[in-house]
Amino acid sequence: MNHSESSRIRPGQRVVCVAGAVLALVLAFSVAGRPAEATIPVAEPAAAVDGRVRIPALGVDAPLGVQRVAPDGTLPLPYGPVDVAWYDFSLHPGLGGTPATTGNTILSGHVDYAATVPYAGVRYSGPAVFADLGQLRPGARIEVTRGQTVGYRVVSVDILPVDHADWLAEFAATPVEMLTLFTCTGEFRPQTFDYSDRVVVKAVRVLGEARRLDVTADGRFLYGTGGTSDPVELIAAQPRAVTALYARDPQSGEWLLFVPGAPSFINTLTGRLRPDALVIGRVVL
Repeated sequence: MNHSESSRIRPGQRVVCVAGAVLALVLAFSVAGRPAEATIPVAEPAAAVDGRVRIPALGVDAPLGVQRVAPDGTLPLPYGPVDVAWYDFSLHPGLGGTPATTGNTILSGHVDYAATVPYAGVRYSGPAVFADLGQLRPGARIEVTRGQTVGYRVVSVDILPVDHADWLAEFAATPVEMLTLFTCTGEFRPQTFDYSDRVVVKAVRVLGEARRLDVTADGRFLYGTGGTSDPVELIAAQPRAVTALYARDPQSGEWLLFVPGAPSFINTLTGRLRPDALVIGRVVL
């Protein structure tokens, strides 16, 4: 897809890539393990003044620009290869959200770029701001700054087929404040100048501040109110190595689990921990 095309969200329709697609030759510009934006010799767009998004694990520190979703569902593109679009779904109730406030904030950036950057008047070919988005893993931290800085913790990273995914469900507003970030991946299709799949990253907001837990008399467990919604930060705040956290869901009564480094289907506590919940931690003896 070139920089002049847009995406459209409708029931039963596919999502066209909002990240610029380039030929495989251009992909050689991407260097594994290096922050994508560090290789982009393009200035930030003056219109992207709605905050910043940071992904420390990828070295991303990019400006946010609000892009209003049209009445027909068209998603405008980011301004260029270095900014991240935050989609304003105000004309579509039940979709999207606002960082540090409510709902499911939808963010997208180019994975690569091969066109003239409109606001800069220069041609650029190479990796873009979300070139390495697919390398994120659950537990990674994302920060959004809009006056204040708000932290989010990645809970899932998925590859979805663009022609078959339920994009209305992916972009639906949520009772838990979260981010959805997406960009292109998969097979490049020269007929449509597009990619076959999308990387979709979900992250939930971190609430509160982690506290040190008390130690049981036998020294085998920690217990107490964690003070945070983030299991990763809670474990980091403890003076002893924690191998697992447990907390009970107040509605279902189900015991939820978090094990450092475990996959998301095991870590049921991720995204469901309340700052005021009683937490039990198992420690290394």
